Amino acid sequence: MKRMILKMFLGAVLTFSLFPIRPEAATARPVLDIKAPFDQELFELSYSVFLANGNPIDALAVARRAIQARPSDRLWKKKAAQSAEWSGQPSLALEYWQALARSGDRDREAEDQTLRLSRALGDYPVRYLFLKKKVTREKTGPDLHKEYLEVSEIMGLPREAYDLLAENSIPGIDPVWRFTEQARLAELLGMPEAATTAWKKRAALKPLEPEESLNLASLWYGQGDTVNAFDTMKQGTARAPESATVFWDTYRSLAYALGKTSEAGRASKILISSGSAGVPDYQLMLDIHSESDPARAYGYALEGWRRFTEPFFWHALSDTGLRSGHARDLI
Repeated sequence: MKRMILKMFLGAVLTFSLFPIRPEAATARPVLDIKAPFDQELFELSYSVFLANGNPIDALAVARRAIQARPSDRLWKKKAAQSAEWSGQPSLALEYWQALARSGDRDREAEDQTLRLSRALGDYPVRYLFLKKKVTREKTGPDLHKEYLEVSEIMGLPREAYDLLAENSIPGIDPVWRFTEQARLAELLGMPEAATTAWKKRAALKPLEPEESLNLASLWYGQGDTVNAFDTMKQGTARAPESATVFWDTYRSLAYALGKTSEAGRASKILISSGSAGVPDYQLMLDIHSESDPARAYGYALEGWRRFTEPFFWHALSDTGLRSGHARDLI
């Protein structure tokens, strides 16, 4: 008897509730305008039957009518969210999932679905909010940590991201990555001392790469500390390849400024060997070897002249050539 009543109800819904009202944008067809009083069992059956018949649009109409009758019913909001997405209305689905995620006890499914749809729809404010909630409440992985920072910067909120890193408020975060990004954000925010501190903590965990050494050295130099800038670069020499032109050029300049001629010469020699040297590198090698090894100095003068045709190298070539037995080569 009860099944017959249910079938009669559904028949009435289908026969008398389909009005030629304005079509919804995503469906381009009339949708159910349900007037029947709410009945949990009947509405659940209606929802299920519409879905079983491949009709999520009218299933959504049933769910929305149920929510009107029971605004705090989380199950019907979930049904509305699901049927909204199945009927091609992801923005509406996002609204329902977000409502579920924001109210009552924590609903991880609602949070995950909100995050998924916010990504798909390019809704950065919602995406940022739920990323922050997730990475600060759960022990998540590096992909989500990187995504949170990326979205924070897109939203113009690097300071909030920096504060989370500085306060170590992200459970399970990789400390090497944390201090690297903390240093980068501090520099971005115009906080050189905080950036320097973060790089030092990072270096204590893992040796800096050449580019990272350059960053820290630049920060020290910008604060007027040439000694620490040089020491930072010197620590990085073991990891710097010969092809790291900017690194070696900077190292030579810092070493020369501090009177560390042998270290400056080491850098210039590497730059010359890699074909990246400039005039100062050949001049330095001439200064180092001119008196002690004129034959070697002659070789640098000759190469400098051929590369740059600077008068300085011609004079050096003549001087070292005469003192190293290359006088006839000068004719």
